[in-house]
Amino acid sequence: MTLARAIELARAGRNRAYPKPTVGAVVVRDGEVVGEGATEAGGRHAEVVALEAAGARARDATMYVSLEPCNHHGTTPPCTDAILAAGIERVVYGAADPNPEAAGGADRLRAEGVDVELVDSFPARAVNEAWRTWVTKGRPFVIYKAAVTLDGRVTVPGERWVTGEESRRAVHELRAEVDAVAVGGGTARADRPRVGSTPAASRRPEGSRGGSSSRRGRCRTGSTSSFAAGRSVRSCARSPPRACSRFCSRAGRRSPPRSSRPTSSTRSCSSPRRRSAAAARRRFPLR
Repeated sequence: MTLARAIELARAGRNRAYPKPTVGAVVVRDGEVVGEGATEAGGRHAEVVALEAAGARARDATMYVSLEPCNHHGTTPPCTDAILAAGIERVVYGAADPNPEAAGGADRLRAEGVDVELVDSFPARAVNEAWRTWVTKGRPFVIYKAAVTLDGRVTVPGERWVTGEESRRAVHELRAEVDAVAVGGGTARADRPRVGSTPAASRRPEGSRGGSSSRRGRCRTGSTSSFAAGRSVRSCARSPPRACSRFCSRAGRRSPPRSSRPTSSTRSCSSPRRRSAAAARRRFPLR
């Protein structure tokens, strides 16, 4: 049950530490929870938060953590250092860390005499599924969303929606969790859909995304796919901007007729080579 609590803490704080994975940790001694915590936005890791909450009671205790403790010095020192210094006797973690830079925490703890157990929990992996996809496959985590009636219709004559308020609220939460939203070109031209989300739906820290839901990204409505990037939008990808840029380049390779292409005052999809050159000029200006 304590591993389940660690996963629950991670799920409750999901995207709080974006773009890092969100982790939950619980410290138990003599059957009593003496400390718990989740990854903080831009700050301490869950293990450190839980250990500081436990204080001296962490010695000879068991730690349950949703993700393998990190073993490298990034924005914070290794969590393995804090675990060893606190005198934790046993560590149970729900999922291995797929990041080669941070992995190895379990091996180090074992080498130092700590009893370590991997549960390999699917719920633990699912908490950071988008991050895991990016780290292991180098591509965005893509979510397909469609509203369909029981008889297979995506539209109902005379009705604006085919869904209810609860469903639409869930969609806003999905949009708020990702980096971008992609819609078909036909939908974009016919419906001009709004792809933003309500501010209350976002769990990410302020400033973790740029722009706003009204700002269009590279792909315009004249292309095969329309791509919106920015702070309250939901996405083709929960991933770093480079991945979204690659998605956009693939979506926009079929260019619209020349007469319908955007003017120079708008941003549009172009060939990957042209976009790469433009990116290089922005990074290394001539002056």
